[in-house]
Amino acid sequence: MTYNTIFRIVIITITFSLIGCTTTIDFDQLPAGLTPNTGIISEGDSLNPNSIVSDQYANKGVTFSSSGSGVFLLSGASAPSQPNLVCPTQANDRAGFSEPTEIIVDRSEINSACDAWLTFTATSGRVTVTSFDSSGNQIASVTTAQNTGNAPVRVHLDGCGTKRIRIETAAPNQTYCFDDLRIRTNF
Repeated sequence: MTYNTIFRIVIITITFSLIGCTTTIDFDQLPAGLTPNTGIISEGDSLNPNSIVSDQYANKGVTFSSSGSGVFLLSGASAPSQPNLVCPTQANDRAGFSEPTEIIVDRSEINSACDAWLTFTATSGRVTVTSFDSSGNQIASVTTAQNTGNAPVRVHLDGCGTKRIRIETAAPNQTYCFDDLRIRTNF
């Protein structure tokens, strides 16, 4: 093996280590059995049981939880990427737009996430998005400004080691829904 060949192998290895793998969940290509809610949904409303998202994206290494069984799919004009977005649930799987949401990153082929992006709707209030490692130590946290309803807000969490992401309202009487979850991992 020549030095030129060894050099190429090292460069390729470094490149793949830096690039990693990106998983995107836009909630528009739905796993079998999921059906979004349509129309006007208010806090505490009953939800279509087939709209609850919890472990349907486990094959992509991501699961969701909230005060209910997960998050719920909602189809509507406020989705940053049409047609669907997700919102938190209350206990008994009712609409709970202000409940905390947990996103668990659990991929067998990788250890953890290095970057995460979420897009909050233009009508979302102030939210805090925090990432944690497997021991529960905080890695990064971002709090959005009060949204004026003009455009969706994209949040980026930067920091390798992420195993859990928590979303919660940053002020009383605030609500949120999100879309376009993107997670970058290292190989």
